[in-house]
Amino acid sequence: MATLQEIENEVKQLTRAEQEALHFYDLPRHVQVLVQRKIDAMGSQLALFPHYRMSGGDKYRLRIGDYRVIYRFDLAKGEIYLLAIGHRREIYRDKT
Repeated sequence: MATLQEIENEVKQLTRAEQEALHFYDLPRHVQVLVQRKIDAMGSQLALFPHYRMSGGDKYRLRIGDYRVIYRFDLAKGEIYLLAIGHRREIYRDKT
């Protein structure tokens, strides 16, 4: 069994995408379910899904009630890269 220190060291080594995935579990349970369903729906029809490009780059947004998912995708590979998940009040704020 890992010690608390070992776990903390592993968390510090996570990539930004992996850290955002951890924030998913901080969302209310009913929001987690809605987000998961919407991402699954997008993944099942990635080429036909209506992607909304954000200004100034190759990022897209997905609306789920008051929550937003910021993502990129690679159509050739059929992959979705989640960049951020959060409440619409906070998701667009610069985190630098």
